[in-house]
Amino acid sequence: MKTYFLFLFFFVSAGSYAQNDTTFLKKNIKAGMDSLSESFEKKDWPTFTHFMHPALIKMLGGEKNFISFIEQQMNALNDAKINSMGAGNVLQLINYKNQWQCVVESYLQMTIDSITVSTVSSNVGVTYDKGKTWKFIRVTDGNETQVKKLFPDISPSIQIPYNKTSYGVTIEELLKTYQPKYPPAKD
Repeated sequence: MKTYFLFLFFFVSAGSYAQNDTTFLKKNIKAGMDSLSESFEKKDWPTFTHFMHPALIKMLGGEKNFISFIEQQMNALNDAKINSMGAGNVLQLINYKNQWQCVVESYLQMTIDSITVSTVSSNVGVTYDKGKTWKFIRVTDGNETQVKKLFPDISPSIQIPYNKTSYGVTIEELLKTYQPKYPPAKD
């Protein structure tokens, strides 16, 4: 009888630890995405760069070049006003090659020429320190395959939904009916 209770205690404890472990990971994913969003809103590009995947920074020629690239891209949005921005749902969490990876949504509402534009975007995140900090890659529609080629350590099981943009509605209105849609599976 003691053996049964000991086994049951171990089983319940292990399940509780696994739940706490993913809770810790998801909390830190959202905290990382919130910090990324905050640095974006403040146009604090060095901090923003800190949350980007290192391979992406390397691909653009290092931190200085990455920051210069972001600044050039953002000049095109000078007339846009960001109304709200932040982390969305963690859609997937995978341990692959002893590394945690995720797919997490980000929400953005901005006004361009008096038109409200709301977007749900997909981001792939990886951690190199067991979930304490996360590095992200924002994925645009149509380049899911390219992302997996450029970053070969990303799990082939990662499923990246399409981004969703709506005009004339707030992010709250968009989220009332939003459901992630995924590209068709490739055989």
